Amino acid sequence: MIGDPGGSSRSAHYRGGLIHAGRSAPTPLATAHRARRLIRVQPPVAARRLAYRSAYRVLTVSWLLRRPAKSGVKCLLVNQERILLVRHTYGYRGWDLPGGAIKRHEAPLTAARREMHEELGVEADGWISLGTVEGQFYHRRDTIHIFRVELPAPKITIDLGELAAASWFSGSDLPPNLGPYVLPIVKRSSATGAGAVTPVR
Repeated sequence: MIGDPGGSSRSAHYRGGLIHAGRSAPTPLATAHRARRLIRVQPPVAARRLAYRSAYRVLTVSWLLRRPAKSGVKCLLVNQERILLVRHTYGYRGWDLPGGAIKRHEAPLTAARREMHEELGVEADGWISLGTVEGQFYHRRDTIHIFRVELPAPKITIDLGELAAASWFSGSDLPPNLGPYVLPIVKRSSATGAGAVTPVR
C-alpha cells in the first residue's frame, strides 16, 4: 500500500535484489524460496515500464505529425480534503491527477472507473462529473472529462508498471512540477462544490 501517511511503519528496502520488510532474518531455505518468487515478480515490472516508455515515445512522434484530437479522463480522488496525485513511469514525470485515455466506444465514467481500478485498485461509488477541460499537450488536442469522488479511506494499491509514486496532498499545499491540467481541475472542483452537482453513480 502506498499513499497512507498513517499506515504501517514497516518499510521495504532493496538489498542485493531482495526485498527486506523489517522482519527477522530468514532461514536460507526461506531466502532461496523468496528469491525465486521475486525473480518471477520483479522483471515484468521493469519490462512493463520499458514498454510504456517506448510506446509513449512512438506516440509523441505520431502526435507531432498528426496533431490528433484525443479524449481522456482525469480523476480527483479526495480523502478528508486531501487530493491524490501520482507520478507516471513514462511521459510527463511531474505530479499529476490519475487518469488515462478513453477507449473506443467507452463512456467517460466507465473509463474513469476502469483507470482508477487498474492504476490504484480503487473501486468507489458516488462519482461526480465536473464537466470537461480542453487544451494542447505534447501536440495533442485534448478533451479531458473530469470526475471527482470521495474515498472513505486513503489506502491504495498502485500499479508499479505505470506509476512511480502516489501521495496525498492538501489542496492548499500542492507540490511543484504539476501536470498542466491539475490546477484548472482543482480550481473547478473548489468553485463547484460537491453539493452543487448530482453524483452520476
